[in-house]
Amino acid sequence: MTIYRTKGRSRHCYDAMLRVYSQFAAFLVLLAASCICISPSAAQTTGRRTSTKEPARVKSTPPSRENAVPDLSGIWERRDDAGSGSFGGVNERTPPASITAEARKINEEARARQQAGYVQSFASRYCQDLGMPFIMGQSPPIDIVQGKDEILIMSEQSSVARHIYTDGRGHPDPATYEPTTNGHSVGHWEGDTFAVDTIGFNELGAQNVPGGGLRTSTSHLVERFHLLDGGNRLSITFTWDDPKVYLKPHSYEIIYYKDPPETYVYENFCDAGDPAQGQSVIPPPQK
Repeated sequence: MTIYRTKGRSRHCYDAMLRVYSQFAAFLVLLAASCICISPSAAQTTGRRTSTKEPARVKSTPPSRENAVPDLSGIWERRDDAGSGSFGGVNERTPPASITAEARKINEEARARQQAGYVQSFASRYCQDLGMPFIMGQSPPIDIVQGKDEILIMSEQSSVARHIYTDGRGHPDPATYEPTTNGHSVGHWEGDTFAVDTIGFNELGAQNVPGGGLRTSTSHLVERFHLLDGGNRLSITFTWDDPKVYLKPHSYEIIYYKDPPETYVYENFCDAGDPAQGQSVIPPPQK
């Protein structure tokens, strides 16, 4: 110990420092004793565990059987001769729709343009959002992500994701809603069937509906999702209703097959300046 000396005060400083060190040593002894006597519960309160016994675990309550719903998540695709443009005639076997004279005229004009070699979908030609029902009926897969408050359906083709809200909300006020190619969708479970109601469409994108007719601003779509074959297949029934297009509701079914878990989707790159973008797999070649 170094003693700092000043005139006549060296002994006094030494005694004062000795008293301080003695008091500090006594404090350390008391602190050690309190640590030894502290209870395990108090130690845990301070963030330290003095026992090797595991604390009681909080038991989570699993969802009740009544509230459990099927999981639609996964990548799904059509496999009925996918890529042929008509799925080996499956599209042609779709029940024909009973359509109005106005809708029939639109179909006839579109057929004439196709036979003349002109592009049928300007949205596809110029890389715009294709929307419903096109993205649900073509060969590229759809990726379904199921959450608590909504279900997302994403297409590999040019389109924004479909948001199907399951939190109990209704459709927005048409006076303030901006219509889209996918419309506004809300869904709920009816047993093991997922029912989706969609309105709020615009008249852009790929509008053709399988079996005849087309999507318009007054279209109303109801879909019913149901898993088959132990969850390996997915049935979706589509029912369209539109006073401008259909004389009665038009329904058809599409079956999707679940891809393996390691499946991933391709990136869709669309160049409107590429002449090949105007071609079609269905003859005659479009221009």
